[in-house]
Amino acid sequence: MRKITILIFIAFITNTCSFEDYDTRTYYDAVGVGYVYYGDTHKPAQNMKVIVWCDFRSNGYATVRPVTEEFFTDSQGCYHVKFLKRTQRENVIQYSIWAGDSLSGKSTANSISLLPEEIKNINIIYLDTLIFNF
Repeated sequence: MRKITILIFIAFITNTCSFEDYDTRTYYDAVGVGYVYYGDTHKPAQNMKVIVWCDFRSNGYATVRPVTEEFFTDSQGCYHVKFLKRTQRENVIQYSIWAGDSLSGKSTANSISLLPEEIKNINIIYLDTLIFNF
């Protein structure tokens, strides 16, 4: 009986004590809009992956790992991104945006950095053009 009680206690602890839960996410109403072009031809980069890297502050014990979200450009090289506001426990403190090609492993020559204060009360943010160089 004692072994069963210990096993139930361990099962209870492992199910209630979890690491950061990234499944519960809230977003700002703001949408980021921009373009990705090839640096050599100046043509729109179609189906290019646009990555939004979200950094968090420390939770007091350890640094919370960043969250990345992926969006894709349309046939005109245009992309629309959402901005994560917080996970279950942590607020985002900074965003980095760039585009990359998963097949070649290359990414844009430039990136965009934003702070939450820059997007709090805005509906549409027009972002800089990202240039993809081979």
